[in-house]
Amino acid sequence: MGDSDSDVSPHASQYQSDPWVPNVDPDASDHDDQEDAAETYSEIYGVTATTNPTDDSDDDEPPDEMVTMPKLSMAYTTSPDLVPTVPGGGSGSAMPTLPDSSAFSIDLGALRAAEQTFLDAVANASSAYETLRAKVQGAIDDTNLFGQKNGQVVGAGRTASWVPDELAESGAQFAEAINPQLSKVMQDGAGGIELMGTFTALLNNAGQTYAETDSESAMPDLGPRAQPAVQISDVESNSAI
Repeated sequence: MGDSDSDVSPHASQYQSDPWVPNVDPDASDHDDQEDAAETYSEIYGVTATTNPTDDSDDDEPPDEMVTMPKLSMAYTTSPDLVPTVPGGGSGSAMPTLPDSSAFSIDLGALRAAEQTFLDAVANASSAYETLRAKVQGAIDDTNLFGQKNGQVVGAGRTASWVPDELAESGAQFAEAINPQLSKVMQDGAGGIELMGTFTALLNNAGQTYAETDSESAMPDLGPRAQPAVQISDVESNSAI
């Protein structure tokens, strides 16, 4: 490296075709610090900083749309027995040629117990979701939860008129913005619980598949019974086996 800053050439990541461009807010209290940081960044990445007031308001953006908050229910709550569809396998009659398989073992009892544990967890999550969904729906349906309709009657008789509170409009705007977000969060939560249920069902499918495989398995024909290498006779012998 050289002794001067002029030896440092601007560079950018190969994965960033359009480097981020810093913006300096002339109205900010830390304007000078922003300018110094932007200058350093620009020297490294070879970009030109912009100078514009920062406007964080998003009043012109339309609020999110409401989405459906689905109802959840359990398809089953008790882990089913792990049994083959056609018990008994193929003893007696001739069996078709089956591919050889390496030995393996599985504890179906432990698998079924694990499935029941997951079922209980899914049931608890589903019940909690339904309780919360009812509360959220009630909040969304409440047209004055945030004081949207707060106000008072001014005057009497024919001159009486309804005057909303100063914060009523703000409450209405907040409700318009927050209610769709509440429904979206609930929809995402329902999707997560549904995935829990899907995993539990797949766990049961795995157990049923193992049970079916065991039922359809057959022992290979070993041929004539092999004779032992050493036979024990009635004659007394000094040989040790």
